[in-house]
Amino acid sequence: MNFVEELKWRGMLHDMMPGTEELLAKEQVTAYIGFDPTADSLHIGHLCSVMILRHFQRCGHKPLALIGGATGMIGDPSGKSAERNLLTEETLQRNMAGMKKQLSKFLDFDSDAPNRAELVNNYDWMKDFSFLDFAREVGKHITVNYMMAKDSVKKRLNGEARDGLSFTEFTYQLLQGYDFLHLYETKGCKLQMGGSDQWGNITTGAELIRRTNGGEVFALTSPLITKADGGKFGKTESGNIWLDPRYTSPYKFYQFWLNVSDADAARYIKIFTSLSREEIEALTAEHEAAPHLRVLQKRLAKEVTIMFYLIQLEIVFVFIHCFTSYMFLPVIILFYSTITLHVFKVYYTKNTLSNRGFSQFFRLTGSFSPEISKKEAAVFLRLPDTLIWSYRF
Repeated sequence: MNFVEELKWRGMLHDMMPGTEELLAKEQVTAYIGFDPTADSLHIGHLCSVMILRHFQRCGHKPLALIGGATGMIGDPSGKSAERNLLTEETLQRNMAGMKKQLSKFLDFDSDAPNRAELVNNYDWMKDFSFLDFAREVGKHITVNYMMAKDSVKKRLNGEARDGLSFTEFTYQLLQGYDFLHLYETKGCKLQMGGSDQWGNITTGAELIRRTNGGEVFALTSPLITKADGGKFGKTESGNIWLDPRYTSPYKFYQFWLNVSDADAARYIKIFTSLSREEIEALTAEHEAAPHLRVLQKRLAKEVTIMFYLIQLEIVFVFIHCFTSYMFLPVIILFYSTITLHVFKVYYTKNTLSNRGFSQFFRLTGSFSPEISKKEAAVFLRLPDTLIWSYRF
Protein backbone atom coordinates (compact mmCIF):
# COMPACT_ATOMS: atom_id res chain seq x y z
CA MET A 1 0.00 0.00 0.00
CA ASN A 2 1.31 3.42 -1.03
CA PHE A 3 1.14 5.80 1.93
CA VAL A 4 0.93 9.04 -0.06
CA GLU A 5 -1.75 7.67 -2.38
CA GLU A 6 -3.68 6.44 0.65
CA LEU A 7 -3.67 9.94 2.16
CA LYS A 8 -4.58 11.58 -1.15
CA TRP A 9 -7.77 9.62 -1.79
CA ARG A 10 -8.79 9.98 1.84
CA GLY A 11 -8.38 13.77 1.68
CA MET A 12 -5.70 13.72 4.38
CA LEU A 13 -2.81 15.31 2.46
CA HIS A 14 -2.30 19.06 2.45
CA ASP A 15 1.35 19.55 1.54
CA MET A 16 4.69 17.77 1.49
CA MET A 17 8.30 18.53 0.68
CA PRO A 18 9.62 17.47 -2.74
CA GLY A 19 11.18 14.01 -2.53
CA THR A 20 8.93 12.73 0.26
CA GLU A 21 7.04 10.25 -1.90
CA GLU A 22 10.27 8.94 -3.44
CA LEU A 23 11.78 8.40 0.02
CA LEU A 24 8.73 6.43 1.18
CA ALA A 25 8.84 4.27 -1.96
CA LYS A 26 12.46 3.17 -1.58
CA GLU A 27 12.82 2.33 2.15
CA GLN A 28 11.11 1.81 5.48
CA VAL A 29 10.88 5.34 6.88
CA THR A 30 10.68 6.46 10.49
CA ALA A 31 8.38 9.44 11.03
CA TYR A 32 6.85 11.22 13.98
CA ILE A 33 3.92 13.39 14.97
CA GLY A 34 3.91 15.44 18.16
CA PHE A 35 1.08 15.70 20.67
CA ASP A 36 0.92 18.41 23.33
CA PRO A 37 -0.12 16.92 26.69
CA THR A 38 -2.51 19.75 27.56
CA ALA A 39 -5.04 17.26 29.00
CA ASP A 40 -4.97 13.68 30.25
CA SER A 41 -7.00 12.53 27.27
CA LEU A 42 -6.92 12.91 23.52
CA HIS A 43 -10.01 14.36 21.84
CA ILE A 44 -11.35 13.85 18.35
CA GLY A 45 -9.38 16.87 17.15
CA HIS A 46 -6.31 14.60 17.52
CA LEU A 47 -7.86 11.74 15.55
CA CYS A 48 -6.66 12.83 12.11
CA SER A 49 -3.03 12.79 13.29
CA VAL A 50 -3.55 9.47 15.04
CA MET A 51 -5.07 7.95 11.89
CA ILE A 52 -2.14 9.21 9.81
CA LEU A 53 0.24 7.31 12.11
CA ARG A 54 -2.04 4.28 11.87
CA HIS A 55 -2.01 4.33 8.05
CA PHE A 56 1.74 4.95 8.12
CA GLN A 57 2.31 1.80 10.15
CA ARG A 58 -0.08 -0.25 8.00
CA CYS A 59 2.00 0.78 4.97
CA GLY A 60 5.08 -0.82 6.55
CA HIS A 61 6.75 2.28 7.99
CA LYS A 62 7.72 3.01 11.59
CA PRO A 63 5.68 5.62 13.50
CA LEU A 64 6.88 7.58 16.50
CA ALA A 65 4.35 9.35 18.72
CA LEU A 66 6.08 12.22 20.48
CA ILE A 67 4.53 13.48 23.68
CA GLY A 68 5.64 17.06 24.26
CA GLY A 69 6.52 16.87 27.93
CA ALA A 70 8.98 19.75 27.48
CA THR A 71 7.25 21.82 24.78
CA GLY A 72 3.96 21.35 26.62
CA MET A 73 5.40 23.47 29.38
CA ILE A 74 5.50 26.39 26.93
CA GLY A 75 2.66 26.02 24.44
CA ASP A 76 2.69 26.29 20.66
CA PRO A 77 1.64 29.74 19.36
CA SER A 78 0.54 28.29 15.98
CA GLY A 79 -3.10 29.17 15.39
CA LYS A 80 -3.45 30.76 18.82
CA SER A 81 -4.34 34.35 19.63
CA ALA A 82 -3.30 34.19 23.29
CA GLU A 83 -0.60 32.51 25.31
CA ARG A 84 -1.50 29.20 26.93
CA ASN A 85 -1.38 28.62 30.65
CA LEU A 86 1.83 26.84 31.60
CA LEU A 87 1.33 23.37 33.07
CA THR A 88 3.10 21.97 36.10
CA GLU A 89 5.36 18.95 35.78
CA GLU A 90 2.98 16.85 37.88
CA THR A 91 0.06 17.70 35.59
CA LEU A 92 2.13 16.94 32.50
CA GLN A 93 3.12 13.51 33.82
CA ARG A 94 -0.53 12.62 34.49
CA ASN A 95 -1.58 13.85 31.06
CA MET A 96 1.16 11.90 29.29
CA ALA A 97 0.18 8.65 31.03
CA GLY A 98 -3.42 9.05 29.87
CA MET A 99 -2.47 9.83 26.28
CA LYS A 100 -0.06 6.89 26.05
CA LYS A 101 -2.81 4.51 27.11
CA GLN A 102 -5.12 5.84 24.39
CA LEU A 103 -2.54 5.82 21.59
CA SER A 104 -1.90 2.13 22.23
CA LYS A 105 -5.44 1.42 21.02
CA PHE A 106 -4.53 2.61 17.52
CA LEU A 107 -0.86 1.70 17.10
CA ASP A 108 1.13 -1.49 17.60
CA PHE A 109 3.67 -0.74 20.32
CA ASP A 110 4.16 -4.29 21.62
CA SER A 111 4.92 -6.65 18.74
CA ASP A 112 8.34 -7.76 17.50
CA ALA A 113 7.75 -6.22 14.06
CA PRO A 114 10.57 -3.97 12.82
CA ASN A 115 8.06 -1.15 12.31
CA ARG A 116 6.46 -1.33 15.76
CA ALA A 117 5.51 2.08 17.07
CA GLU A 118 7.44 3.89 19.76
CA LEU A 119 6.37 6.54 22.24
CA VAL A 120 8.94 9.23 23.00
CA ASN A 121 8.87 12.21 25.34
CA ASN A 122 10.93 15.29 24.53
CA TYR A 123 11.26 16.06 28.23
CA ASP A 124 13.71 13.13 28.40
CA TRP A 125 16.29 14.94 26.25
CA MET A 126 15.40 18.52 27.19
CA LYS A 127 15.34 18.30 31.00
CA ASP A 128 19.14 18.57 31.42
CA PHE A 129 19.62 21.09 28.59
CA SER A 130 20.74 24.41 30.08
CA PHE A 131 19.76 27.70 28.44
CA LEU A 132 23.39 28.45 27.57
CA ASP A 133 23.88 25.04 25.97
CA PHE A 134 20.68 25.45 23.97
CA ALA A 135 21.72 28.92 22.78
CA ARG A 136 25.14 27.62 21.68
CA GLU A 137 24.07 24.34 20.08
CA VAL A 138 20.71 25.30 18.57
CA GLY A 139 20.08 29.04 18.63
CA LYS A 140 23.18 29.98 16.63
CA HIS A 141 22.00 27.96 13.58
CA ILE A 142 18.66 29.73 13.05
CA THR A 143 18.43 33.50 12.51
CA VAL A 144 15.76 35.76 13.97
CA ASN A 145 14.86 36.84 10.43
CA TYR A 146 14.09 33.22 9.54
CA MET A 147 11.91 32.78 12.63
CA MET A 148 10.07 36.08 12.10
CA ALA A 149 9.05 34.98 8.60
CA LYS A 150 6.87 32.17 9.94
CA ASP A 151 3.12 32.75 9.67
CA SER A 152 2.50 31.70 13.27
CA VAL A 153 4.82 34.48 14.43
CA LYS A 154 3.70 37.16 11.96
CA LYS A 155 0.02 36.72 12.83
CA ARG A 156 0.70 37.19 16.51
CA LEU A 157 2.83 40.30 15.89
CA ASN A 158 0.43 41.93 13.41
CA GLY A 159 -2.28 42.76 15.90
CA GLU A 160 -4.18 39.45 16.15
CA ALA A 161 -3.02 38.98 19.72
CA ARG A 162 -3.86 41.51 22.40
CA ASP A 163 -0.67 40.82 24.32
CA GLY A 164 1.67 40.13 21.40
CA LEU A 165 4.04 37.17 21.50
CA SER A 166 6.17 36.24 24.49
CA PHE A 167 9.80 35.21 24.15
CA THR A 168 8.80 31.83 25.58
CA GLU A 169 6.41 31.18 22.70
CA PHE A 170 8.78 32.71 20.16
CA THR A 171 11.35 30.03 20.96
CA TYR A 172 8.83 27.19 20.56
CA GLN A 173 9.78 26.55 16.95
CA LEU A 174 13.42 26.09 17.99
CA LEU A 175 12.40 23.54 20.62
CA GLN A 176 10.28 21.63 18.14
CA GLY A 177 13.05 21.91 15.57
CA TYR A 178 15.48 20.37 18.04
CA ASP A 179 13.07 17.46 18.58
CA PHE A 180 13.37 16.68 14.88
CA LEU A 181 17.17 16.95 15.05
CA HIS A 182 17.35 14.67 18.10
CA LEU A 183 15.09 12.01 16.57
CA TYR A 184 17.02 12.21 13.30
CA GLU A 185 20.31 11.55 15.11
CA THR A 186 19.05 8.92 17.58
CA LYS A 187 16.18 7.18 15.74
CA GLY A 188 17.00 7.79 12.09
CA CYS A 189 13.77 9.78 11.76
CA LYS A 190 13.59 11.43 8.33
CA LEU A 191 9.99 12.63 8.24
CA GLN A 192 7.88 14.83 10.48
CA MET A 193 4.12 15.00 9.97
CA GLY A 194 1.40 17.18 11.45
CA GLY A 195 -1.46 19.55 10.74
CA SER A 196 -1.06 22.28 8.12
CA ASP A 197 -0.63 24.87 10.89
CA GLN A 198 2.59 23.07 11.86
CA TRP A 199 4.33 23.59 8.51
CA GLY A 200 6.46 26.48 9.79
CA ASN A 201 7.66 24.57 12.87
CA ILE A 202 8.38 21.44 10.83
CA THR A 203 10.42 23.27 8.21
CA THR A 204 12.39 24.99 10.97
CA GLY A 205 13.42 21.53 12.16
CA ALA A 206 14.39 20.51 8.63
CA GLU A 207 16.48 23.67 8.25
CA LEU A 208 18.15 23.10 11.63
CA ILE A 209 19.15 19.58 10.58
CA ARG A 210 20.51 20.85 7.26
CA ARG A 211 22.59 23.56 8.92
CA THR A 212 23.77 21.36 11.79
CA ASN A 213 24.95 18.23 10.02
CA GLY A 214 23.89 18.54 6.40
CA GLY A 215 21.16 15.89 6.70
CA GLU A 216 18.16 15.78 4.39
CA VAL A 217 14.74 15.28 5.96
CA PHE A 218 11.18 15.76 4.83
CA ALA A 219 7.81 17.15 5.91
CA LEU A 220 4.20 16.18 5.30
CA THR A 221 1.08 17.92 6.57
CA SER A 222 -2.65 17.20 6.64
CA PRO A 223 -5.45 19.74 6.24
CA LEU A 224 -7.14 21.13 9.33
CA ILE A 225 -10.49 19.41 9.71
CA THR A 226 -13.58 21.62 9.66
CA LYS A 227 -17.30 21.06 9.28
CA ALA A 228 -19.03 21.62 5.95
CA ASP A 229 -20.54 24.87 7.28
CA GLY A 230 -17.09 26.15 8.23
CA GLY A 231 -17.53 25.49 11.94
CA LYS A 232 -14.83 24.01 14.13
CA PHE A 233 -14.66 20.22 14.05
CA GLY A 234 -15.00 18.31 17.29
CA LYS A 235 -16.71 21.03 19.29
CA THR A 236 -20.23 20.77 20.69
CA GLU A 237 -22.25 23.00 22.97
CA SER A 238 -20.86 21.04 25.91
CA GLY A 239 -17.24 21.27 24.72
CA ASN A 240 -14.75 18.79 23.23
CA ILE A 241 -15.59 15.21 22.33
CA TRP A 242 -13.01 13.27 24.33
CA LEU A 243 -11.62 9.77 23.84
CA ASP A 244 -12.18 9.02 27.50
CA PRO A 245 -15.51 7.80 28.93
CA ARG A 246 -14.88 9.89 32.05
CA TYR A 247 -15.40 13.04 29.96
CA THR A 248 -17.49 11.84 27.01
CA SER A 249 -19.61 8.71 27.44
CA PRO A 250 -19.55 6.06 24.69
CA TYR A 251 -23.19 6.93 24.05
CA LYS A 252 -22.43 10.62 23.43
CA PHE A 253 -19.34 9.67 21.43
CA TYR A 254 -21.44 7.50 19.12
CA GLN A 255 -24.18 10.11 18.85
CA PHE A 256 -21.69 12.79 17.76
CA TRP A 257 -20.73 10.80 14.67
CA LEU A 258 -24.30 9.69 14.01
CA ASN A 259 -25.50 13.31 13.85
CA VAL A 260 -22.98 14.76 11.40
CA SER A 261 -24.28 16.17 8.13
CA ASP A 262 -24.30 14.18 4.88
CA ALA A 263 -21.43 16.25 3.47
CA ASP A 264 -19.34 15.79 6.59
CA ALA A 265 -20.09 12.06 6.81
CA ALA A 266 -18.79 11.58 3.24
CA ARG A 267 -15.46 13.19 4.23
CA TYR A 268 -15.16 11.86 7.77
CA ILE A 269 -15.65 8.21 6.85
CA LYS A 270 -12.51 8.46 4.71
CA ILE A 271 -10.48 10.27 7.35
CA PHE A 272 -11.51 8.57 10.58
CA THR A 273 -11.98 4.92 9.58
CA SER A 274 -9.78 2.23 8.04
CA LEU A 275 -12.44 1.10 5.56
CA SER A 276 -11.12 0.42 2.06
CA ARG A 277 -11.79 2.65 -0.91
CA GLU A 278 -14.15 0.07 -2.42
CA GLU A 279 -16.19 -0.22 0.79
CA ILE A 280 -16.52 3.54 1.12
CA GLU A 281 -17.53 3.98 -2.51
CA ALA A 282 -20.21 1.30 -2.11
CA LEU A 283 -21.50 2.93 1.08
CA THR A 284 -21.55 6.35 -0.60
CA ALA A 285 -23.57 5.01 -3.52
CA GLU A 286 -26.01 3.36 -1.11
CA HIS A 287 -26.33 6.59 0.87
CA GLU A 288 -26.96 8.68 -2.24
CA ALA A 289 -29.72 6.30 -3.31
CA ALA A 290 -31.50 6.65 0.04
CA PRO A 291 -30.15 9.60 2.06
CA HIS A 292 -32.95 9.33 4.62
CA LEU A 293 -31.49 6.02 5.86
CA ARG A 294 -28.25 7.80 6.86
CA VAL A 295 -26.13 4.83 5.85
CA LEU A 296 -22.86 6.79 5.96
CA GLN A 297 -23.53 8.25 9.39
CA LYS A 298 -24.45 4.88 10.89
CA ARG A 299 -21.39 3.12 9.49
CA LEU A 300 -19.10 6.01 10.46
CA ALA A 301 -20.41 6.01 14.03
CA LYS A 302 -20.08 2.24 14.28
CA GLU A 303 -16.54 2.06 12.91
CA VAL A 304 -15.08 4.89 14.99
CA THR A 305 -16.75 3.71 18.20
CA ILE A 306 -15.61 0.12 17.73
CA MET A 307 -12.10 1.18 16.74
CA PHE A 308 -11.60 3.11 19.94
CA TYR A 309 -13.55 1.11 22.49
CA LEU A 310 -13.17 -2.44 21.20
CA ILE A 311 -9.92 -2.44 19.22
CA GLN A 312 -8.08 -4.73 21.64
CA LEU A 313 -10.75 -7.36 22.13
CA GLU A 314 -11.20 -10.64 20.20
CA ILE A 315 -13.68 -13.07 21.77
CA VAL A 316 -17.30 -13.12 22.70
CA PHE A 317 -17.92 -13.04 26.40
CA VAL A 318 -21.21 -13.10 28.21
CA PHE A 319 -22.10 -11.40 31.46
CA ILE A 320 -24.99 -13.00 33.21
CA HIS A 321 -26.08 -11.36 36.40
CA CYS A 322 -29.25 -13.06 37.48
CA PHE A 323 -31.24 -12.66 40.67
CA THR A 324 -34.50 -14.22 41.69
CA SER A 325 -36.96 -11.91 43.37
CA TYR A 326 -36.65 -13.55 46.80
CA MET A 327 -33.75 -16.00 47.01
CA PHE A 328 -31.09 -13.85 45.23
CA LEU A 329 -29.72 -17.02 43.61
CA PRO A 330 -28.27 -16.89 40.05
CA VAL A 331 -30.63 -18.52 37.56
CA ILE A 332 -30.22 -18.78 33.81
CA ILE A 333 -33.66 -18.18 32.32
CA LEU A 334 -33.48 -16.28 29.03
CA PHE A 335 -37.15 -15.47 28.43
CA TYR A 336 -38.33 -13.98 31.72
CA SER A 337 -38.48 -10.28 32.46
CA THR A 338 -36.96 -10.68 35.93
CA ILE A 339 -33.54 -11.62 34.51
CA THR A 340 -30.76 -9.30 33.43
CA LEU A 341 -28.66 -10.57 30.57
CA HIS A 342 -25.97 -8.61 28.77
CA VAL A 343 -24.41 -10.19 25.71
CA PHE A 344 -21.61 -8.19 24.15
CA LYS A 345 -19.70 -9.18 21.06
CA VAL A 346 -16.24 -7.90 21.87
CA TYR A 347 -12.71 -8.84 21.11
CA TYR A 348 -9.86 -9.59 23.48
CA THR A 349 -6.32 -10.19 22.27
CA LYS A 350 -5.32 -12.96 24.68
CA ASN A 351 -8.43 -15.03 23.93
CA THR A 352 -9.16 -15.43 27.63
CA LEU A 353 -11.55 -13.86 30.05
CA SER A 354 -9.39 -11.74 32.28
CA ASN A 355 -9.55 -8.87 34.70
CA ARG A 356 -8.65 -6.58 31.82
CA GLY A 357 -11.66 -7.81 29.85
CA PHE A 358 -14.04 -7.30 32.74
CA SER A 359 -12.70 -3.86 33.57
CA GLN A 360 -13.02 -2.86 29.91
CA PHE A 361 -16.70 -3.83 30.06
CA PHE A 362 -17.42 -1.65 33.06
CA ARG A 363 -15.50 1.26 31.52
CA LEU A 364 -17.76 0.97 28.46
CA THR A 365 -21.00 0.88 30.39
CA GLY A 366 -19.82 3.53 32.80
CA SER A 367 -21.22 2.11 36.00
CA PHE A 368 -22.47 -0.93 37.85
CA SER A 369 -25.84 0.81 38.13
CA PRO A 370 -28.46 -0.83 35.83
CA GLU A 371 -29.97 2.55 34.93
CA ILE A 372 -26.66 4.12 33.88
CA SER A 373 -25.50 0.90 32.24
CA LYS A 374 -28.53 0.82 29.98
CA LYS A 375 -28.02 4.43 28.96
CA GLU A 376 -24.31 4.10 28.33
CA ALA A 377 -24.63 0.74 26.58
CA ALA A 378 -27.51 1.92 24.38
CA VAL A 379 -24.97 2.79 21.70
CA PHE A 380 -24.38 -0.89 21.08
CA LEU A 381 -28.02 -1.48 20.18
CA ARG A 382 -27.12 0.02 16.83
CA LEU A 383 -24.20 -2.33 16.23
CA PRO A 384 -24.82 -5.57 14.27
CA ASP A 385 -24.27 -8.90 16.03
CA THR A 386 -24.66 -7.18 19.39
CA LEU A 387 -27.46 -8.00 21.80
CA ILE A 388 -28.45 -6.24 24.95
CA TRP A 389 -31.47 -7.31 26.94
CA SER A 390 -32.44 -5.06 29.81
CA TYR A 391 -35.27 -5.88 32.15
CA ARG A 392 -37.06 -4.88 35.26
CA PHE A 393 -36.12 -6.07 38.75
